[in-house]
Amino acid sequence: MLEDLHAPMLPILRHVLAQAPLPHTGTALDLACGPGDKLGLLAEAFGPGVRIIGVDRDAAAARSYLDGGRRAKPVVGAMIGDAGALPLRDRSLDAAVCIAALGLFERPAEVVRGLGRALRPGAPALFVTASQQWAQVIPWPAELAARLVEAAALGGRRWPEWAGSPDLGGDLRELLAAGRLAGPQCRAFLLEPAADPAHLELPLVPWRALRSRAAPRLSAGELVACDEVARQADAELVAAALVVLAFGR
Repeated sequence: MLEDLHAPMLPILRHVLAQAPLPHTGTALDLACGPGDKLGLLAEAFGPGVRIIGVDRDAAAARSYLDGGRRAKPVVGAMIGDAGALPLRDRSLDAAVCIAALGLFERPAEVVRGLGRALRPGAPALFVTASQQWAQVIPWPAELAARLVEAAALGGRRWPEWAGSPDLGGDLRELLAAGRLAGPQCRAFLLEPAADPAHLELPLVPWRALRSRAAPRLSAGELVACDEVARQADAELVAAALVVLAFGR
């Protein structure tokens, strides 16, 4: 089940799918789709106007994907194929997702190039992966964290405007940029239990970017307190989910 495969990533996955600028018509690719555990989430994120195509090299997984489509009610198709040589026409996709799979490919650069070829210009591609990362972590106290999440609207339905932390996801952003994908933006979330994924993202957001967004809604005293906490940030080895949004050229 999805809960077993992706916990504690599942709340983060729901959060970023709800915020991502995904289309509501056309064709979307679920790359390395597996047996269809994510279909319910994807169907909710895209809506009924999008046909979701799963590609997986495992024939049994592709068959299960079609069965999952019948249960989740989206319009789906499935292909048995190599992610490094996608059986799709150039510029035939309106969106793509690759969840918990990019790090498993033997030649990820080939996979990204093939995906870049198949995406229409401006079509979004969302990658979600997890790893151990060294990162600057800001130790926000609970009360200030709640105010910042509210002031910066981190829990809203809109994709944040800042670029991700420069010390996170650099290799992944370079991989996507080299593979004909434009404007890769990386976000990072601590893989820890939390009621709200926004609170998992907050400690890893660079304060300079967050400050400009939150300052108009904070009091002078709150802003001074935030500046003091941000100065306490230190590098830590953390388990993090990296979420990168890029676009077809």
